[in-house]
Amino acid sequence: PAAPPPAAARLPASRAAPQQIRIDATGRLGSVLQKRQRGWWSVELDGNAGPDGAANQQVSLRSTQITLLDAAGAEMPVSTMPVSKGKKKPAPAPAAAADEEMEFRTNFQGKPLVLRVRASGCVADLKAAIQDETAVPAKRQKLIGLVKGQLPPDDRPLAGLVGPRGGVPEKFVLMGTPDHLLFVDPADRDDLPEVLDDMDFSDADYFDLAADWHRSQRNEKLLREFTAKTEINWITPRREGKACLVLDLDHTILDFSRIQDGPTALDAVRRPHLQAFLARAYQHYDLVVWSQTSWRWLEVKLTSLGLLSNAAYKFCFVLDKSSMFRIVSKKKDGSEFRHSVKPLQLIWTKCEGWDASNTVHVDDLSRNFARDRATDPSGRGVAAMPFPTQALNPKSGIKCRAYHRDRADAGQDTELLGLARYLAKIAAAPATFDHGDWRKVAKSLREGGG
Repeated sequence: PAAPPPAAARLPASRAAPQQIRIDATGRLGSVLQKRQRGWWSVELDGNAGPDGAANQQVSLRSTQITLLDAAGAEMPVSTMPVSKGKKKPAPAPAAAADEEMEFRTNFQGKPLVLRVRASGCVADLKAAIQDETAVPAKRQKLIGLVKGQLPPDDRPLAGLVGPRGGVPEKFVLMGTPDHLLFVDPADRDDLPEVLDDMDFSDADYFDLAADWHRSQRNEKLLREFTAKTEINWITPRREGKACLVLDLDHTILDFSRIQDGPTALDAVRRPHLQAFLARAYQHYDLVVWSQTSWRWLEVKLTSLGLLSNAAYKFCFVLDKSSMFRIVSKKKDGSEFRHSVKPLQLIWTKCEGWDASNTVHVDDLSRNFARDRATDPSGRGVAAMPFPTQALNPKSGIKCRAYHRDRADAGQDTELLGLARYLAKIAAAPATFDHGDWRKVAKSLREGGG
């Protein structure tokens, strides 16, 4: 009988030729590295780069995407390939040439983002590319799903990374806030104003307190000092010729109470018709948010609802509770107490082109602005008062009904529809209208098709 071939010429069983496959969509060939469970296959592509991947790249494919080939190139059933049992450590990604690029895909602020980084780079290079495209600093980036488990250190080579399903990682979820949208949390500051319980006082109380404010020379001096040391961080420049619309957040355009209900509650957080309201208002006004909330919660509210990234409208800047001015006033019984207000004078001093004639402030709380007939019962008119009329924003305030999303009729709320019509009507000269009758005007505009 013929002698067996020498040992060096024999192919050990463990080194048998790998199973060949063909990708149905493109006809490209590859070799099976592992048949995994649930219809997934680990495949090494052939040496011809193409739309499926680079030369010799390791990828994961579904069984519905491939056809098995025998040694002669004929098709064979996928079911003939046994499933690998047990957990196996994914094979490392094949080494790539130093001048090749690796492609990573993610989404940022609702838009697809493709990043290309040299294969010889490391995790820090990928983060740098992300920062260049999104303005999210590397230290605040969260790359979820790039690899299985915790993200490797910044000096780990990209070519050696293994994705959650094995092979070269290609997709991941990016989380992070760009610098220009990040608000500094002044939690460590000791000069934040006290928050007054809205339920302690009625609207009438605040009207009476406003008269004291107008007569207080002490408050006038403190306001000037407070305004001088307050900075405004612009997000979007103001547009020439546009009036200013200052909006409160909680219970005015949204209700974030009990947000622990989870992400599915975000639609209910927004007051009905909010997006349409902001888009229509932006046609006539530059938008400003002033909320009696800390920076930390303001960032959560504005970014999670997408209010800072909507193409239909932009906000010029955002003020939090640290920009609210604290004063000492008297109640009807003569006792003094400290509370905070939103003095539009701060905005008018800091922002050239805006003043009492072209600014409107929408809020659900009367204490944040005072009306002429309430602050001056003598009938002398606000011009006769000793303190500048801008302090508590007479003629600039529009009081809306508070929005509470847990009310049975919250879904039928139409307050913002009426406000949008009214604001469009008065945009050319807001100060010439009596905002106390805004609902009557809005109703007439609706009936007249306005």
